[in-house]
Amino acid sequence: QAAFIASYYDPVFSTYYQQKRAEGKHHKVAVGAVARKLCHTIHAVLKNNTPYEIRQ
Repeated sequence: QAAFIASYYDPVFSTYYQQKRAEGKHHKVAVGAVARKLCHTIHAVLKNNTPYEIRQ
């Protein structure tokens, strides 16, 4: 559910979601890809003890 919300409101994840949809992926597959990217991002933030910054 967090990936679904992030794919609409966060510019980085929204761009990634749109990229996956443009590749012809189904909505649920694209949201799954966003979820994976979100998990990697959360892990990096916690590991490095830094705040999340939106980068484009």
